[in-house]
Amino acid sequence: MTDNEIQSRTRGSSSEDRIPTGLALIIIILLVGILAVGALIVQKQFFSRTYTPLELELKGVQQQLRSEPNNEGLRLQLGFVYYRMGKKNKALDEYQKVLEINENNPVAHYNVALVYSDQNKLDRALDELQKVVEIDSEQHNAFNKIGEIYLEKEDFEQAKKYFQKAIEIETIITTYHINLAKAYEGLNQKEEALKEYQTALEYSPEDPEIKEAIERLK
Repeated sequence: MTDNEIQSRTRGSSSEDRIPTGLALIIIILLVGILAVGALIVQKQFFSRTYTPLELELKGVQQQLRSEPNNEGLRLQLGFVYYRMGKKNKALDEYQKVLEINENNPVAHYNVALVYSDQNKLDRALDELQKVVEIDSEQHNAFNKIGEIYLEKEDFEQAKKYFQKAIEIETIITTYHINLAKAYEGLNQKEEALKEYQTALEYSPEDPEIKEAIERLK
């Protein structure tokens, strides 16, 4: 076989193996279509999802903290967002970061106490709440929370004392009077309990819990 014949056969074989132009164009169009659909799926999955208000707040606070990492207010806000999302340990981490910046921040101590209370670490919660009232003796919500913990522990005398302190500072909060009434009930002091429920009813005249308690004690 001559060289010319070999070259002729080789050219003929290459021509037969080559994909027709029309078919190649169709394959290219299909590939482009597949890539486009894939891109749309990715975009929908990662860029077009709907965020909840808490998720949006979380992203906003995190972004601000990148430029102000030692901002106590932002750290507290971030912790509270985590708390409302049910991420209690993350919330606790943020509150403790605030206390690393300022160990005398009463709000951070109070929020740490709330997390401990939710985790049934009542003594640790009490420790944090005592720090709150040492820093700021007008924190009536801290006195009330201390009373609630003692109420849960069924130490009604201590509960009464702290509810009374809360009421001395802020007299018109219905919950404080209801809590004090419950402490009196625990001490079997029904007349005092009835008086507190009646006071609570003055501030919340449509509250069914208060009305039921008053009827029970009459």
